[in-house]
Amino acid sequence: MTTIPIHVISKLRSSENKRVLEAVEELRAHGWLSDGTLKNIALIHAHLEGADLMNADLGGVDFHQAHMEFADLSSANLMGAKMVRATLKGANLSKANLTGVDLFKANLVDAIGLTQAQLRSAKRLIGTTLPDGKLYDGRYNLEGDMQFLAWSRIDPNNPAEVAKMLGVPEEAYIQGQEAYLRIKEEAMATILIIDDDPDIVLSARTVLESAGYAVNGAPNSTRGLEVMKANRPDLIILDVMMETRTEGFEFARKINDAAPGEPLAEFKDIPILMLTSVVSTTPTNLEPDIDDLPVEMFVDKPIDMQDLLGKVAWALETRSDRELA
Repeated sequence: MTTIPIHVISKLRSSENKRVLEAVEELRAHGWLSDGTLKNIALIHAHLEGADLMNADLGGVDFHQAHMEFADLSSANLMGAKMVRATLKGANLSKANLTGVDLFKANLVDAIGLTQAQLRSAKRLIGTTLPDGKLYDGRYNLEGDMQFLAWSRIDPNNPAEVAKMLGVPEEAYIQGQEAYLRIKEEAMATILIIDDDPDIVLSARTVLESAGYAVNGAPNSTRGLEVMKANRPDLIILDVMMETRTEGFEFARKINDAAPGEPLAEFKDIPILMLTSVVSTTPTNLEPDIDDLPVEMFVDKPIDMQDLLGKVAWALETRSDRELA
């Protein structure tokens, strides 16, 4: 891992926004902004107003009470970042990975490009002011929020107590719960996992279903196609090595190359996440090229379930964007 010069870190932590922005540009010029060098560093109270952090890899960074008004965080990786009480007024969060981000009492007023899928993937939202200026009403029942309620000895089944903790009227809390249930019932995505390892299918299914997705499984591509015809999925999670070393690659290509009228043609618009450890274990001539394969993204084995949830949300959001275009 690259070691960033002390003077750059000092500028990044400066109380003067001008010096911080200079540091950001220096980081980008050296490639340090996007190569993971900044992961898990402390930028508490950082003055990042208006910073260009597009595509930055900021996983695990501590942005406690950071000033990030109007910063460009589009397509940034913020997975696991601590943004407690951070000010993100007017920030661009389009396609940012917010998986596991702690947004406790953060200010998201007028934030751009923020979707429900991104908010659902966060760790905590209690006390957060949303883009419309309203306090978060608890509708997503996030794991971190529920843990905070338990720590505060608040009964999650008592709407009055939960609403008081959230700082919203009890009626607003109840309406939020009802609205989210309707959204899940009307728009719950169906995911098909094609993998010959039943333990992987079970563990992924458990996590995905707890996040509100409907999940089906299949042990190989032949059975997978049967399931696809019976219950069309919104997303496919596809293993590479099943009955053959390249079965997943071949199935993805068959779907992509199917001509109109062929059995697989109707599934060409379904995004695919390739589940594999093959990138690091196969000979060079078998390594997959993301540009050459009709898949959205790779998911490494062993699976980091938070990473999986983030990539699933991203793939489904990308598909929705294409449908609306």
